[in-house]
Amino acid sequence: MSTNDAVVLMSTRCVAAVVELAVGQPLDRWKMNLQLPPNERLPFTKLIAKGPREWYTASWTSMTQRVFFYIPLIYFANDQWNNNMGTDGVVNNLAKAACISSVITPGVSCFENLKTKQQVCQKSFGSMSMGAICGKIFRDNGFRKLFPTMGATFAREFMFSGGICGVAPFLHTFYRDNLGVDSYFAAGASAGVICQILSQPFDTIKSWQEAHSVNGRTAVSQISKEGVLFFYKGTLPRTLRGAW
Repeated sequence: MSTNDAVVLMSTRCVAAVVELAVGQPLDRWKMNLQLPPNERLPFTKLIAKGPREWYTASWTSMTQRVFFYIPLIYFANDQWNNNMGTDGVVNNLAKAACISSVITPGVSCFENLKTKQQVCQKSFGSMSMGAICGKIFRDNGFRKLFPTMGATFAREFMFSGGICGVAPFLHTFYRDNLGVDSYFAAGASAGVICQILSQPFDTIKSWQEAHSVNGRTAVSQISKEGVLFFYKGTLPRTLRGAW
């Protein structure tokens, strides 16, 4: 692939990420609301009544993450791996997902923490910018707390990058060869649903850590209060976003 073609392809992917946010950001706000404790959760009708300004809270943070960091890096890493290591074999694809997740996890952990602070920690952070929130976290808690969810984020991204880089191409080939459906959209939507469901427990742990400034063990202990379903809070809006 020529440099020009690579730039065009990456630009198309980034534009697609912006389009995804048009629907995905309100779904993410709904998901975050469901992952809060009952006493902190807004009734769905009240969340809807708050209007677009609430639905699109932290949109700039999400767009910055996806357009300038997440999408370029994950697809660049995927393309480089495929060119040098090939695309065949389950072990190869698992290794690729682990490698990509290792690369993107620190940045994702930081951006996701900022997004959560803007969405559901407004009493503490108000309408502060990304830079202002980073500065406050650093001053109050040190550098490490800028990346508070490394373990849960790695597990979530391992599932998600595996879906983008492995499950979606597999399903495209399967649908084409066995069902006569040659659709990247169907394969991508199916992979999105599958990987969102598999990674949902890790996303819930991550969100709980970010919203309440606790470690992963404390987040997991919440299962004793709310049962196994605690891990699957917000599954519906997150799955809808994965399909979108």
